[in-house]
Amino acid sequence: MTHFQLNAWAILTNFWLLAGYALYGLNTLLLVLALRDGELSMLYPVIALTYVWVTLLCYTLLGERPTRSRTSESPPL
Repeated sequence: MTHFQLNAWAILTNFWLLAGYALYGLNTLLLVLALRDGELSMLYPVIALTYVWVTLLCYTLLGERPTRSRTSESPPL
């Protein structure tokens, strides 16, 4: 295993990291717009589905297999 070295240029030019930040920002903007006019009781179940979508997309796009410790309701001790 190679030792991790912090390289600022590599972090700033990492496409996947920048894409993740952009999607996170878009999600935040859409959430603010939705919460401005929508009822929280209607929006919160949709927000809670984020965990399900992340699990499914990681399995589909990245080939990660969900484990019990990743999907359990309580944090690991």
